[in-house]
Amino acid sequence: MRLVNLCHHKTAGWDGFIFVDDNGTVQITNGVGVWIPTPHRMETLEIVAAIDTSRILEYMAGHPEREPVAALLQGELPDFRQDVEYLAGPMIKDVRYEISDEHIRITSPNTCFVDMRLDGRLERESLLDIYHQVLQMAKAQRVRISYSNHMKRTLMTKWEEYESSIAARAALFRHLVTQARVVEARGIHCGCSDDKELSLLTDIRSQLMPYGYRNSILFRISSIASQLEALQRGLAHDPDCHSMIVL
Repeated sequence: MRLVNLCHHKTAGWDGFIFVDDNGTVQITNGVGVWIPTPHRMETLEIVAAIDTSRILEYMAGHPEREPVAALLQGELPDFRQDVEYLAGPMIKDVRYEISDEHIRITSPNTCFVDMRLDGRLERESLLDIYHQVLQMAKAQRVRISYSNHMKRTLMTKWEEYESSIAARAALFRHLVTQARVVEARGIHCGCSDDKELSLLTDIRSQLMPYGYRNSILFRISSIASQLEALQRGLAHDPDCHSMIVL
């Protein structure tokens, strides 16, 4: 759980703050109510550098279920004030947030802060089925076959590593989604090199990037899938297009 922003309601006049709970959910509270920061709700709030904490803590007193949130406000606010100067600066204009479970893209007219997509999980049996179809078609068409790519061996011996990488990447991407929502609720201000939450977002992005490198098992399996599908199409629609294939 951590504090990410201080806010003031433009019409109702109450002070509040935005925080992330232990499940990674971004929430807004004024001490009385707790809300999810929808775009409409965020439009009603003004991000501020200071709030009346005594009033909020007074509202929370006597409500045991709110004690962790009250403790968060009391414990983190002194350190959080180090971030006040940055948050008091103007927002970067026209930042666009596209956040879903499969795609995160945060951009301004001049900067791409993050653009990452979570590719789907491949099935080994489906890939082996395509492999055997390609092999049978190639033999039937008297196409020469090289096994130097070791596709089948890779699918058989590296699949556990692939599954492990898929799970690790998915967990990191869920963390990225959570952090992207924090950044959206907080806003990106001018001088964002000092933005701790944006820095955390880019750190998670950096951890995800190696999963797409050419030497990663995810790239290798994805490449095998693409090559097999291309060979299957070619052999099915133009039997004369291949004199040799490499599996």
